[in-house]
Amino acid sequence: MKKCVICNKKIKEGEEAKTLFNDKQVHTTCFTEKRNLFSYDFYNGELLGLKGDMYELGFDYYTTSEEKYNACDIFRDYHQRDIDIQYLKATDEETDEHTRYIGFELETEWGRISSTEKEKVLHYIRKQWRHLKLVFEYDGSLNNGIEFISQPMTQAYYEEHKQDITDLLNYIQEQGGKSHDGGACGLHFHVSRDALGETKEEQEALINKLLLFIEYYKEQVKAFSRRERWNYCRILSDSYSLPNEKYYKSEEVLGAIKEHGSTGGHGTALNTANEHTIEFRFIRGTLNPQTFFASFYFVNNIIDVFNTYYLNSKKLTFDNTIKLGGHIELIEYTKSKGIYNDTPLHSETYNIKRELKNKEQVIMTYRKDNQTKAHEIYKQVQTLNAKYTRAFLKTPNDTSTRDAFQTIASMIERLGDYTYILTPKKMDLLTLINTTESTETRDTKNFIDGLLNIIDYSSFTNTEDGAQFKQLLKDYMTQLNERGQE
Repeated sequence: MKKCVICNKKIKEGEEAKTLFNDKQVHTTCFTEKRNLFSYDFYNGELLGLKGDMYELGFDYYTTSEEKYNACDIFRDYHQRDIDIQYLKATDEETDEHTRYIGFELETEWGRISSTEKEKVLHYIRKQWRHLKLVFEYDGSLNNGIEFISQPMTQAYYEEHKQDITDLLNYIQEQGGKSHDGGACGLHFHVSRDALGETKEEQEALINKLLLFIEYYKEQVKAFSRRERWNYCRILSDSYSLPNEKYYKSEEVLGAIKEHGSTGGHGTALNTANEHTIEFRFIRGTLNPQTFFASFYFVNNIIDVFNTYYLNSKKLTFDNTIKLGGHIELIEYTKSKGIYNDTPLHSETYNIKRELKNKEQVIMTYRKDNQTKAHEIYKQVQTLNAKYTRAFLKTPNDTSTRDAFQTIASMIERLGDYTYILTPKKMDLLTLINTTESTETRDTKNFIDGLLNIIDYSSFTNTEDGAQFKQLLKDYMTQLNERGQE
Protein backbone atom coordinates (compact mmCIF):
# COMPACT_ATOMS: atom_id res chain seq x y z
CA MET A 1 0.00 0.00 0.00
CA LYS A 2 1.60 3.29 -1.15
CA LYS A 3 1.46 6.74 0.39
CA CYS A 4 0.23 9.91 -1.29
CA VAL A 5 3.14 12.18 -2.23
CA ILE A 6 1.14 15.22 -1.05
CA CYS A 7 -0.63 14.32 2.21
CA ASN A 8 1.72 11.40 3.05
CA LYS A 9 -1.28 9.25 4.03
CA LYS A 10 -1.74 5.69 2.81
CA ILE A 11 -3.84 5.23 -0.29
CA LYS A 12 -6.45 2.72 0.70
CA GLU A 13 -7.97 0.16 -1.62
CA GLY A 14 -10.74 1.73 -3.67
CA GLU A 15 -9.57 5.32 -3.16
CA GLU A 16 -9.18 7.36 -6.33
CA ALA A 17 -5.50 7.95 -7.07
CA LYS A 18 -3.13 8.83 -9.90
CA THR A 19 0.14 7.01 -10.62
CA LEU A 20 3.09 9.24 -11.59
CA PHE A 21 5.85 8.49 -14.11
CA ASN A 22 8.22 7.21 -11.38
CA ASP A 23 5.54 4.96 -9.88
CA LYS A 24 4.71 7.40 -7.09
CA GLN A 25 1.03 7.90 -6.31
CA VAL A 26 -1.19 10.81 -5.29
CA HIS A 27 -4.81 11.00 -4.14
CA THR A 28 -6.98 12.47 -6.90
CA THR A 29 -8.32 15.05 -4.42
CA CYS A 30 -4.78 16.01 -3.35
CA PHE A 31 -3.76 16.31 -6.99
CA THR A 32 -6.71 18.65 -7.65
CA GLU A 33 -5.89 20.83 -4.63
CA LYS A 34 -2.17 21.02 -5.45
CA ARG A 35 -2.37 20.97 -9.24
CA ASN A 36 0.35 23.63 -9.60
CA LEU A 37 2.92 21.18 -8.15
CA PHE A 38 2.46 18.76 -11.08
CA SER A 39 3.15 18.79 -14.79
CA TYR A 40 2.89 16.49 -17.81
CA ASP A 41 5.98 15.59 -19.82
CA PHE A 42 6.34 18.17 -22.60
CA TYR A 43 7.50 15.46 -25.02
CA ASN A 44 5.10 12.76 -23.84
CA GLY A 45 1.82 14.15 -22.57
CA GLU A 46 0.57 11.14 -20.64
CA LEU A 47 3.57 11.03 -18.29
CA LEU A 48 2.64 13.00 -15.18
CA GLY A 49 4.97 13.86 -12.31
CA LEU A 50 5.83 16.25 -9.53
CA LYS A 51 7.71 19.20 -11.02
CA GLY A 52 10.42 18.67 -8.45
CA ASP A 53 11.04 15.16 -9.84
CA MET A 54 11.25 16.29 -13.47
CA TYR A 55 13.70 18.35 -15.54
CA GLU A 56 12.64 21.94 -16.13
CA LEU A 57 12.91 23.00 -19.75
CA GLY A 58 11.92 26.56 -18.97
CA PHE A 59 8.70 28.55 -19.38
CA ASP A 60 7.02 26.07 -16.99
CA TYR A 61 7.60 23.08 -19.28
CA TYR A 62 9.06 19.85 -17.91
CA THR A 63 10.33 16.48 -19.12
CA THR A 64 11.20 13.13 -17.59
CA SER A 65 13.99 12.63 -20.13
CA GLU A 66 17.47 13.78 -19.09
CA GLU A 67 18.63 13.36 -22.69
CA LYS A 68 15.99 15.76 -24.03
CA TYR A 69 16.65 18.16 -21.17
CA ASN A 70 20.36 18.26 -22.02
CA ALA A 71 19.51 19.05 -25.62
CA CYS A 72 17.46 22.18 -24.80
CA ASP A 73 18.93 25.70 -24.66
CA ILE A 74 18.67 27.24 -21.18
CA PHE A 75 21.16 30.10 -21.71
CA ARG A 76 18.90 33.02 -22.55
CA ASP A 77 19.23 36.52 -23.99
CA TYR A 78 19.21 39.53 -21.70
CA HIS A 79 15.94 39.75 -19.72
CA GLN A 80 14.54 36.68 -21.51
CA ARG A 81 14.20 34.48 -18.42
CA ASP A 82 12.86 30.97 -19.01
CA ILE A 83 11.61 30.40 -15.43
CA ASP A 84 8.87 32.60 -14.02
CA ILE A 85 9.54 34.62 -10.88
CA GLN A 86 8.86 32.55 -7.76
CA TYR A 87 9.13 33.91 -4.21
CA LEU A 88 11.16 31.44 -2.17
CA LYS A 89 10.81 31.19 1.61
CA ALA A 90 12.25 28.87 4.23
CA THR A 91 10.47 25.76 5.47
CA ASP A 92 7.42 26.75 7.59
CA GLU A 93 8.32 30.46 7.31
CA GLU A 94 5.34 32.82 7.59
CA THR A 95 5.33 35.62 5.00
CA ASP A 96 3.02 38.41 3.85
CA GLU A 97 2.95 41.14 1.22
CA HIS A 98 5.56 43.19 3.12
CA THR A 99 8.06 40.37 3.64
CA ARG A 100 11.54 41.34 2.45
CA TYR A 101 12.63 39.29 -0.55
CA ILE A 102 16.11 39.76 -1.98
CA GLY A 103 17.30 38.37 -5.28
CA PHE A 104 20.86 38.46 -6.60
CA GLU A 105 22.39 38.89 -10.04
CA LEU A 106 25.91 37.50 -10.23
CA GLU A 107 27.98 38.32 -13.33
CA THR A 108 30.76 35.93 -14.35
CA GLU A 109 33.34 35.67 -17.14
CA TRP A 110 34.40 32.36 -18.74
CA GLY A 111 37.50 33.12 -20.80
CA ARG A 112 37.59 31.12 -24.02
CA ILE A 113 35.20 28.35 -23.00
CA SER A 114 32.88 27.34 -25.85
CA SER A 115 29.11 27.78 -25.89
CA THR A 116 28.71 24.01 -25.76
CA GLU A 117 30.82 23.76 -22.61
CA LYS A 118 28.90 26.61 -20.99
CA GLU A 119 25.62 24.85 -21.72
CA LYS A 120 26.91 21.68 -20.04
CA VAL A 121 27.82 23.65 -16.92
CA LEU A 122 24.44 25.36 -16.81
CA HIS A 123 22.49 22.12 -17.31
CA TYR A 124 24.39 20.54 -14.45
CA ILE A 125 23.72 23.54 -12.20
CA ARG A 126 19.99 23.52 -12.90
CA LYS A 127 19.81 19.78 -12.19
CA GLN A 128 22.02 19.87 -9.11
CA TRP A 129 20.45 22.95 -7.50
CA ARG A 130 17.01 22.77 -9.07
CA HIS A 131 15.29 24.10 -5.93
CA LEU A 132 17.13 27.45 -6.35
CA LYS A 133 15.44 27.87 -9.76
CA LEU A 134 18.27 29.95 -11.21
CA VAL A 135 18.04 31.74 -14.54
CA PHE A 136 21.06 32.11 -16.85
CA GLU A 137 21.28 35.14 -19.13
CA TYR A 138 23.61 36.85 -21.59
CA ASP A 139 24.81 40.32 -20.54
CA GLY A 140 26.19 42.80 -23.07
CA SER A 141 28.61 44.29 -20.53
CA LEU A 142 30.49 40.97 -20.38
CA ASN A 143 32.86 39.45 -22.94
CA ASN A 144 32.14 35.73 -22.74
CA GLY A 145 29.98 35.87 -19.66
CA ILE A 146 27.04 34.35 -17.86
CA GLU A 147 24.78 36.26 -15.51
CA PHE A 148 23.31 34.05 -12.80
CA ILE A 149 19.94 35.40 -11.68
CA SER A 150 18.26 34.07 -8.56
CA GLN A 151 14.64 34.08 -7.50
CA PRO A 152 13.54 36.58 -4.82
CA MET A 153 14.39 34.86 -1.51
CA THR A 154 13.88 35.67 2.15
CA GLN A 155 16.84 35.97 4.49
CA ALA A 156 15.70 32.75 6.16
CA TYR A 157 15.80 30.98 2.78
CA TYR A 158 19.36 32.22 2.12
CA GLU A 159 20.39 30.89 5.50
CA GLU A 160 18.53 27.59 5.11
CA HIS A 161 20.30 27.04 1.78
CA LYS A 162 23.65 28.58 2.70
CA GLN A 163 25.49 25.32 1.97
CA ASP A 164 23.77 24.99 -1.43
CA ILE A 165 24.83 28.52 -2.41
CA THR A 166 28.35 27.84 -1.12
CA ASP A 167 28.58 24.64 -3.19
CA LEU A 168 27.22 26.45 -6.24
CA LEU A 169 29.84 29.24 -6.04
CA ASN A 170 32.63 26.71 -5.53
CA TYR A 171 31.43 24.66 -8.53
CA ILE A 172 31.42 27.74 -10.79
CA GLN A 173 35.04 28.42 -9.76
CA GLU A 174 36.02 24.79 -10.37
CA GLN A 175 34.59 24.96 -13.90
CA GLY A 176 36.63 28.05 -14.80
CA GLY A 177 34.20 30.88 -14.05
CA LYS A 178 35.54 34.18 -12.67
CA SER A 179 33.78 37.11 -11.07
CA HIS A 180 36.03 39.29 -8.88
CA ASP A 181 38.85 38.66 -11.35
CA GLY A 182 36.52 38.78 -14.33
CA GLY A 183 36.94 42.44 -15.21
CA ALA A 184 33.74 44.45 -14.86
CA CYS A 185 31.63 41.78 -13.14
CA GLY A 186 29.19 42.92 -10.48
CA LEU A 187 27.06 41.38 -7.74
CA HIS A 188 23.69 43.14 -7.60
CA PHE A 189 20.93 42.68 -5.04
CA HIS A 190 17.29 43.48 -5.77
CA VAL A 191 15.08 44.23 -2.74
CA SER A 192 11.29 44.22 -2.92
CA ARG A 193 9.84 47.73 -2.57
CA ASP A 194 6.82 46.46 -0.61
CA ALA A 195 9.20 45.43 2.18
CA LEU A 196 10.37 49.02 2.65
CA GLY A 197 7.08 50.30 4.07
CA GLU A 198 3.34 49.82 4.07
CA THR A 199 2.69 52.90 1.92
CA LYS A 200 4.41 54.47 -1.07
CA GLU A 201 5.30 57.46 1.10
CA GLU A 202 7.00 55.25 3.72
CA GLN A 203 8.89 53.39 1.00
CA GLU A 204 10.16 56.61 -0.62
CA ALA A 205 11.19 58.01 2.77
CA LEU A 206 13.30 54.92 3.48
CA ILE A 207 14.82 54.99 -0.02
CA ASN A 208 15.93 58.59 0.63
CA LYS A 209 17.63 57.43 3.84
CA LEU A 210 19.37 54.59 1.99
CA LEU A 211 20.68 57.14 -0.52
CA LEU A 212 21.81 59.31 2.37
CA PHE A 213 23.66 56.35 3.94
CA ILE A 214 25.51 55.58 0.69
CA GLU A 215 26.44 59.25 0.22
CA TYR A 216 27.50 59.93 3.80
CA TYR A 217 29.58 56.75 4.12
CA LYS A 218 30.63 56.61 0.49
CA GLU A 219 34.33 56.05 1.26
CA GLN A 220 33.45 53.00 3.38
CA VAL A 221 30.92 51.80 0.77
CA LYS A 222 33.59 52.04 -1.93
CA ALA A 223 36.12 50.15 0.18
CA PHE A 224 33.54 47.47 0.95
CA SER A 225 32.60 47.07 -2.71
CA ARG A 226 36.16 46.19 -3.86
CA ARG A 227 35.40 48.04 -7.11
CA GLU A 228 38.00 50.05 -9.01
CA ARG A 229 35.65 51.36 -11.70
CA TRP A 230 32.27 53.01 -11.03
CA ASN A 231 30.83 53.63 -14.48
CA TYR A 232 27.96 51.17 -13.87
CA CYS A 233 27.25 52.17 -10.26
CA ARG A 234 28.07 55.83 -9.72
CA ILE A 235 27.84 57.52 -6.32
CA LEU A 236 25.64 60.60 -6.76
CA SER A 237 28.08 63.20 -5.47
CA ASP A 238 30.78 61.73 -7.76
CA SER A 239 28.59 62.13 -10.82
CA TYR A 240 26.28 65.12 -10.48
CA SER A 241 26.63 68.80 -9.63
CA LEU A 242 25.07 68.72 -6.18
CA PRO A 243 24.54 71.93 -4.19
CA ASN A 244 27.92 73.16 -2.97
CA GLU A 245 26.96 73.54 0.68
CA LYS A 246 27.60 71.80 3.95
CA TYR A 247 24.28 69.94 3.97
CA TYR A 248 24.19 68.60 0.43
CA LYS A 249 24.08 65.07 1.83
CA SER A 250 20.60 65.57 3.26
CA GLU A 251 17.67 63.25 2.64
CA GLU A 252 15.77 66.24 1.23
CA VAL A 253 18.39 67.12 -1.40
CA LEU A 254 18.98 63.49 -2.36
CA GLY A 255 15.24 62.91 -2.52
CA ALA A 256 14.87 65.79 -4.96
CA ILE A 257 17.64 64.40 -7.14
CA LYS A 258 15.99 60.98 -7.13
CA GLU A 259 12.62 62.47 -8.08
CA HIS A 260 14.21 64.07 -11.13
CA GLY A 261 15.41 60.68 -12.32
CA SER A 262 19.10 61.08 -11.57
CA THR A 263 19.25 57.79 -9.66
CA GLY A 264 17.38 55.79 -12.28
CA GLY A 265 18.69 53.10 -14.56
CA HIS A 266 21.81 50.99 -14.32
CA GLY A 267 24.24 53.86 -13.88
CA THR A 268 24.06 54.47 -10.14
CA ALA A 269 24.96 52.71 -6.90
CA LEU A 270 21.30 52.48 -5.87
CA ASN A 271 18.99 52.01 -8.83
CA THR A 272 15.50 53.23 -7.93
CA ALA A 273 14.01 53.12 -11.43
CA ASN A 274 12.38 49.68 -11.13
CA GLU A 275 8.69 49.54 -10.29
CA HIS A 276 8.81 46.60 -7.86
CA THR A 277 12.39 46.59 -6.52
CA ILE A 278 15.34 48.76 -5.66
CA GLU A 279 18.74 47.52 -6.78
CA PHE A 280 22.03 47.77 -4.88
CA ARG A 281 24.63 47.79 -7.68
CA PHE A 282 27.88 48.90 -6.03
CA ILE A 283 29.31 45.49 -5.01
CA ARG A 284 31.95 43.83 -7.17
CA GLY A 285 31.28 40.27 -8.27
CA THR A 286 32.59 37.40 -6.17
CA LEU A 287 32.66 33.60 -6.09
CA ASN A 288 34.00 33.57 -2.54
CA PRO A 289 31.10 32.29 -0.36
CA GLN A 290 32.20 34.33 2.69
CA THR A 291 32.37 37.53 0.65
CA PHE A 292 29.06 36.74 -1.01
CA PHE A 293 27.25 36.38 2.32
CA ALA A 294 29.05 39.40 3.78
CA SER A 295 27.65 41.39 0.83
CA PHE A 296 24.17 39.97 1.31
CA TYR A 297 24.13 40.86 5.01
CA PHE A 298 25.52 44.33 4.30
CA VAL A 299 22.59 45.14 2.01
CA ASN A 300 20.19 43.73 4.60
CA ASN A 301 21.76 45.71 7.42
CA ILE A 302 21.70 49.04 5.57
CA ILE A 303 17.91 48.65 5.52
CA ASP A 304 17.61 47.22 9.03
CA VAL A 305 19.67 49.94 10.70
CA PHE A 306 16.96 52.52 9.92
CA ASN A 307 14.38 50.22 11.51
CA THR A 308 16.59 49.95 14.60
CA TYR A 309 17.80 53.52 15.18
CA TYR A 310 16.37 56.95 14.48
CA LEU A 311 18.22 58.96 11.86
CA ASN A 312 19.48 61.38 14.53
CA SER A 313 20.55 58.67 16.97
CA LYS A 314 24.21 58.65 17.92
CA LYS A 315 24.08 54.87 17.44
CA LEU A 316 23.30 55.11 13.72
CA THR A 317 26.84 54.71 12.42
CA PHE A 318 28.57 52.67 9.75
CA ASP A 319 30.25 50.53 12.43
CA ASN A 320 26.93 49.73 14.13
CA THR A 321 25.40 48.92 10.75
CA ILE A 322 28.09 46.27 10.30
CA LYS A 323 27.56 44.86 13.82
CA LEU A 324 23.78 44.67 13.49
CA GLY A 325 22.58 41.07 13.66
CA GLY A 326 26.01 39.71 14.59
CA HIS A 327 26.63 38.19 11.14
CA ILE A 328 30.13 36.70 11.33
CA GLU A 329 30.84 36.85 7.58
CA LEU A 330 30.06 40.59 7.47
CA ILE A 331 31.96 41.50 10.65
CA GLU A 332 35.06 39.51 9.66
CA TYR A 333 35.02 40.86 6.09
CA THR A 334 35.00 44.53 7.15
CA LYS A 335 37.62 43.82 9.82
CA SER A 336 39.90 42.19 7.24
CA LYS A 337 39.53 45.24 4.96
CA GLY A 338 40.09 47.73 7.79
CA ILE A 339 36.79 49.51 7.08
CA TYR A 340 35.55 51.64 10.00
CA ASN A 341 33.55 54.81 10.63
CA ASP A 342 31.87 55.56 13.97
CA THR A 343 30.65 59.07 13.02
CA PRO A 344 26.84 59.23 13.50
CA LEU A 345 24.64 59.77 10.47
CA HIS A 346 22.35 62.76 11.11
CA SER A 347 19.64 64.40 9.05
CA GLU A 348 19.86 67.89 7.64
CA THR A 349 17.47 69.27 10.24
CA TYR A 350 19.59 67.90 13.08
CA ASN A 351 22.78 69.41 11.66
CA ILE A 352 21.19 72.81 11.08
CA LYS A 353 19.67 72.85 14.56
CA ARG A 354 23.09 72.11 16.05
CA GLU A 355 24.74 74.92 14.09
CA LEU A 356 21.95 77.35 14.93
CA LYS A 357 22.56 76.72 18.62
CA ASN A 358 26.26 77.44 18.11
CA LYS A 359 25.38 80.66 16.33
CA GLU A 360 23.12 81.66 19.20
CA GLN A 361 26.02 81.59 21.62
CA VAL A 362 28.14 83.75 19.31
CA ILE A 363 25.33 86.24 18.75
CA MET A 364 24.80 86.66 22.48
CA THR A 365 28.53 87.38 22.87
CA TYR A 366 28.59 90.19 20.32
CA ARG A 367 25.08 91.57 20.81
CA LYS A 368 25.98 94.35 23.27
CA ASP A 369 29.55 95.18 22.27
CA ASN A 370 29.78 94.73 18.50
CA GLN A 371 26.62 95.36 16.51
CA THR A 372 28.47 95.03 13.17
CA LYS A 373 29.71 91.57 14.08
CA ALA A 374 26.27 90.61 15.38
CA HIS A 375 24.67 91.72 12.11
CA GLU A 376 27.19 89.62 10.14
CA ILE A 377 26.24 86.56 12.16
CA TYR A 378 22.53 87.34 11.67
CA LYS A 379 23.12 87.00 7.93
CA GLN A 380 24.62 83.56 8.50
CA VAL A 381 21.57 82.67 10.57
CA GLN A 382 19.32 83.77 7.70
CA THR A 383 20.96 81.24 5.39
CA LEU A 384 20.70 78.48 7.97
CA ASN A 385 17.11 79.35 8.72
CA ALA A 386 16.09 79.10 5.08
CA LYS A 387 17.44 75.53 4.99
CA TYR A 388 15.95 74.75 8.38
CA THR A 389 12.47 75.94 7.42
CA ARG A 390 12.56 74.04 4.13
CA ALA A 391 13.63 70.89 5.95
CA PHE A 392 10.70 71.02 8.38
CA LEU A 393 8.01 72.65 6.27
CA LYS A 394 7.93 70.02 3.51
CA THR A 395 4.51 69.71 1.92
CA PRO A 396 3.00 66.42 3.17
CA ASN A 397 0.30 64.35 1.50
CA ASP A 398 -2.45 64.17 4.13
CA THR A 399 -4.72 67.20 4.46
CA SER A 400 -4.48 67.55 8.24
CA THR A 401 -0.68 67.79 8.30
CA ARG A 402 -0.56 70.00 5.19
CA ASP A 403 -2.94 72.50 6.78
CA ALA A 404 -0.84 72.53 9.95
CA PHE A 405 2.32 73.16 7.94
CA GLN A 406 0.72 76.04 6.06
CA THR A 407 -0.46 77.63 9.31
CA ILE A 408 3.00 77.26 10.87
CA ALA A 409 4.68 78.74 7.79
CA SER A 410 2.28 81.68 7.85
CA MET A 411 2.95 82.31 11.55
CA ILE A 412 6.71 82.18 11.03
CA GLU A 413 6.39 84.84 8.33
CA ARG A 414 4.62 87.07 10.85
CA LEU A 415 7.54 86.84 13.29
CA GLY A 416 8.82 90.10 11.82
CA ASP A 417 6.16 91.91 13.86
CA TYR A 418 8.29 91.29 16.96
CA THR A 419 11.63 92.57 15.67
CA TYR A 420 13.04 94.94 13.06
CA ILE A 421 16.43 93.42 12.31
CA LEU A 422 15.36 90.85 9.67
CA THR A 423 12.56 90.71 7.13
CA PRO A 424 9.67 88.39 8.06
CA LYS A 425 10.51 85.66 5.55
CA LYS A 426 14.08 85.47 6.83
CA MET A 427 13.10 85.19 10.49
CA ASP A 428 13.43 82.11 12.61
CA LEU A 429 12.66 81.29 16.24
CA LEU A 430 16.29 81.44 17.29
CA THR A 431 16.73 85.01 16.03
CA LEU A 432 13.40 85.94 17.61
CA ILE A 433 14.62 84.85 21.03
CA ASN A 434 17.95 86.65 20.67
CA THR A 435 16.25 89.93 19.73
CA THR A 436 13.34 89.70 22.16
CA GLU A 437 13.27 92.38 24.82
CA SER A 438 11.85 91.58 28.25
CA THR A 439 8.60 93.40 27.42
CA GLU A 440 8.06 91.16 24.38
CA THR A 441 8.79 87.83 26.09
CA ARG A 442 5.15 87.14 26.87
CA ASP A 443 4.09 87.67 23.23
CA THR A 444 6.84 85.34 22.06
CA LYS A 445 5.84 82.65 24.55
CA ASN A 446 2.20 82.93 23.42
CA PHE A 447 3.36 82.55 19.84
CA ILE A 448 5.27 79.35 20.65
CA ASP A 449 2.28 78.02 22.60
CA GLY A 450 0.21 78.56 19.48
CA LEU A 451 2.65 76.57 17.36
CA LEU A 452 2.65 73.72 19.90
CA ASN A 453 -1.16 73.57 19.83
CA ILE A 454 -1.19 73.40 16.03
CA ILE A 455 1.26 70.51 16.09
CA ASP A 456 -0.61 68.64 18.85
CA TYR A 457 -3.87 68.72 16.88
CA SER A 458 -2.40 67.46 13.61
CA SER A 459 -0.95 64.18 12.44
CA PHE A 460 2.39 66.04 12.17
CA THR A 461 2.87 65.34 15.88
CA ASN A 462 3.27 61.59 15.13
CA THR A 463 6.12 62.08 12.67
CA GLU A 464 9.85 62.17 13.40
CA ASP A 465 10.13 65.73 12.05
CA GLY A 466 7.12 66.76 14.13
CA ALA A 467 8.67 65.36 17.29
CA GLN A 468 11.94 67.20 16.59
CA PHE A 469 10.19 70.50 15.83
CA LYS A 470 8.05 70.16 18.96
CA GLN A 471 11.13 69.54 21.12
CA LEU A 472 12.87 72.54 19.57
CA LEU A 473 9.91 74.76 20.49
CA LYS A 474 9.98 73.46 24.05
CA ASP A 475 13.72 74.18 24.26
CA TYR A 476 13.09 77.76 23.19
CA MET A 477 10.26 78.10 25.70
CA THR A 478 12.64 76.96 28.44
CA GLN A 479 15.13 79.64 27.39
CA LEU A 480 12.43 82.29 27.53
CA ASN A 481 11.31 81.16 30.97
CA GLU A 482 14.90 81.29 32.20
CA ARG A 483 15.30 84.76 30.75
CA GLY A 484 12.21 85.90 32.61
CA GLN A 485 13.79 84.82 35.87
CA GLU A 486 17.02 86.78 35.36
